[in-house]
Amino acid sequence: MKVLIGCLSVILIIVIGGFIASNDKGGGNSDQSGRAASAAAQEQSKTPPQTVSNGGGSILETRRMLFEHVTSRTGPGTDYPLDSTGEIFPEEPIYVLENRGDWIRFRVSPKDLGWSGWVRKDQTALGEPVLPD
Repeated sequence: MKVLIGCLSVILIIVIGGFIASNDKGGGNSDQSGRAASAAAQEQSKTPPQTVSNGGGSILETRRMLFEHVTSRTGPGTDYPLDSTGEIFPEEPIYVLENRGDWIRFRVSPKDLGWSGWVRKDQTALGEPVLPD
């Protein structure tokens, strides 16, 4: 019986020692440092992409659509709802008002100051140069 209690005591000491050692790597609580690294990564992912804007009114460049059935969105990303206002056709010129990361805000007429939508830039190609008014 004394041998069994001695063996259990040794096992318990080894388990507790291993637990303490695994939680004290790097001089601190690894769970806390892991949470801090995760929080830093989340904060970094919230950094907005570089934006090029012209104040919303003037045209930055002219591009043309490359694909059929491209539906624009109400904002720069797939998290924004689809904009069912209209369809953009292949080779149709669009007038870029703003660049935000991989997305561009556009309108379909150089004079239209109303509706604008967003599409991924890789769905378009550079169009004719913008001529001053």
